[in-house]
Amino acid sequence: MKKTLVGIFITSAVILLSAYSFFSLYSRFAIDYTLENLKMAIEASHTAEAAQVDSLVFRSTLKSLAIEEITRKGGDSKRAALLDDAARAFKGSGNQVESKRAEASLSEVFEQKSRERNFLLRTADTFYFVMKNLKKSVQPSPPSETKELPETAMLILSEAEKTESKWKLREAEEYYREFLERFSGRAEEGFVKISLAHLLMKMGRLGEAEEILKSIVLGYPNMREETAAASFLERLGVIRERLTRLPALEEKIKADPDLILTEEGGLELALSYLATYQLERATSVLNKLSEARDPRLRTKALFYLGWIREWRGDMEAGTLFEALKK
Repeated sequence: MKKTLVGIFITSAVILLSAYSFFSLYSRFAIDYTLENLKMAIEASHTAEAAQVDSLVFRSTLKSLAIEEITRKGGDSKRAALLDDAARAFKGSGNQVESKRAEASLSEVFEQKSRERNFLLRTADTFYFVMKNLKKSVQPSPPSETKELPETAMLILSEAEKTESKWKLREAEEYYREFLERFSGRAEEGFVKISLAHLLMKMGRLGEAEEILKSIVLGYPNMREETAAASFLERLGVIRERLTRLPALEEKIKADPDLILTEEGGLELALSYLATYQLERATSVLNKLSEARDPRLRTKALFYLGWIREWRGDMEAGTLFEALKK
């Protein structure tokens, strides 16, 4: 009897150790953080769980995913439009109609992304999410202040988001840093730091952004903050990779100026600038492409110009960009 119990104990320990090892390795090397962020946003869109600060990060994450989608080779503009629509509709615990709209868009993208992964990875994804929820349920959250945000703090964050949406990045940075200085130790601190890191990425200060994001990953294990920060770290890696390839493409076009009016030349250059948040350079190239002889190239240029205008707060919903997205 004693040997049987020992055998059961050892077997159980091996199974748990194997499951934990799988979870650790999978989360480091195989998980698609796009899927994990979509799942997290879907859950928050139909609950009262997401507060103002959480929603701010969810919107930033979805906008970042949309930009990544339209700027990658073979990107799906419809999927990017769904992500962008969800970002604008996402209110967390706010308007229920808008929340349902966000949930519908996010669910469609989640299903599309899931179908693109093979059966083995889809099965592993399911097991990973079950393990993560189990681990989260038994791991105590770090102590933090959970009182309602003071009105001053909410105003600071509101101004930060407003100025960032108008691409007044330095001013937005001041607001984020003011919040972190005046309201240090609050439960919202992690998400505000992620918002600041994303802002620094837009400003080209990748080293500073990386330092903040890595501190969040280490400081918030198995929490939503960790997932969001890991996603932005992945995005940061994409930006660095695009920046590495940019000089060669610029030299290629410099050697053959006619390439500026082609998809493999000018459009690729514009998308590289857009993917690395160099909006002025992207706009300059796209303006040239909007006058190209190829009507398809002109349409694409107008689409991306519209995206940049909306991104910078120069364009309201329901305008030409909305028509082009359809």
